[in-house]
Amino acid sequence: MPLLRNHMPLEIEIKGSDVQRDEERKGEEKERREWTEESAGRYLEECKDWASGGRTVEEMWAEIKKKINEAIPKKRVRIRKWSIGEKVWHDKELKERKREIRRKMTKFRKGKCSREEFIEEKKALKQWCKRRKEKQEEEEMEKINKLKTEQEAWKYINKYRRRREVVGEEIREEEWKNHFIETLEGTENKEDRRTEGRREEEESKEEREDNIEKEEIVLQIRKLKEKKATREDGLENEVWKYAPKEVGEALWVMLGKIWNGKRIPEDWRKGVICLIYKRRNKGAVKSYRGVTLMDTAYKIYAGILGERLKVEIEDKLINN
Repeated sequence: MPLLRNHMPLEIEIKGSDVQRDEERKGEEKERREWTEESAGRYLEECKDWASGGRTVEEMWAEIKKKINEAIPKKRVRIRKWSIGEKVWHDKELKERKREIRRKMTKFRKGKCSREEFIEEKKALKQWCKRRKEKQEEEEMEKINKLKTEQEAWKYINKYRRRREVVGEEIREEEWKNHFIETLEGTENKEDRRTEGRREEEESKEEREDNIEKEEIVLQIRKLKEKKATREDGLENEVWKYAPKEVGEALWVMLGKIWNGKRIPEDWRKGVICLIYKRRNKGAVKSYRGVTLMDTAYKIYAGILGERLKVEIEDKLINN
């Protein structure tokens, strides 16, 4: 569903199929990257001496994404729904301890440590897990014993059930479209963006003096939060936070081209709207608000523009 804002065309997709129903599910499979010290190091190694050979912004963006996905591919993992009584103590500390056990096992196989040392490490981990489990059970029982009313009991239960509201199935797609056209102040007209983009590139051959600085990109990357949902491009914020200098250089060159008038990548013109139920009638579109997920690289560029605009406005206010 294309929408045209006054600053740039934006194509959005209503994400209704991904909204979870009230039915209980054992788990679901997802593709994601695991960010550890080892994977971050491998990311740096795989991108060593790499450089983008793309000439246009679209080509450069395609190459950057391809290189990232090759350097640190996603793995298919099963995401299980947490329920009361499960092991909440399975945290980073446990993962690190298990990693140490695997390192010790590798040393044992190579003859760099004795069998007794390896067995002692395993026993220590088992005892640690037992203590953590007992502590977690005690904490849960303490919370349960403090419950006094039925309302408090259900509040405790629902806290861990993580139920999501069901989107009104009787709402037609046309209603969603009209609702977000009105909310986002867009139109239904779709321009021939390729023709328009080529014309813009031909007209803007002169390079601007106030080019984007690398420091501006670094500042925006620092603002990105880890462990957030991926956007249309499938790239997590960690991709940029742990980016090798080669990837950062390619991003800087590409953003410089865009700043100098080149057309932004087609991916950046699309956003996915996730529906969030607010209140009242579930069968009415006005009972929902939308959160638009945009590509991470677009967020970096938009952040730079926002900071520059802020400085310009402040300067004008001071002069006036």
